[in-house]
Amino acid sequence: MHYVLDEAQPYELDIYIEKYNRLEKRSWEQARFISYIIAQVNSKKQLKPEDILKFDWDRDRENESNFRELNSAENRAKIIEQMKSIEAGMKNPSPPTLKKT
Repeated sequence: MHYVLDEAQPYELDIYIEKYNRLEKRSWEQARFISYIIAQVNSKKQLKPEDILKFDWDRDRENESNFRELNSAENRAKIIEQMKSIEAGMKNPSPPTLKKT
């Protein structure tokens, strides 16, 4: 009898581990969502699933959303305006002032 992991190459194991982690994550997300629904029904306060259980991958999602927010068109326009004003200041620098002590 052949066992696939006995014959797999190390680089192939990553695929199996990723798949296992994805299934495990889905299972935890499902448990959190069920818990969230039960808690929300019994609470007068508005809850979020993250209020019930926080996972490591939630931080990754937060970082992604922060990155998207930073890369929004509005923020890019602000950064470009700031860069233009800095560049204009470099082209027309004000003369240095000396302080008397």
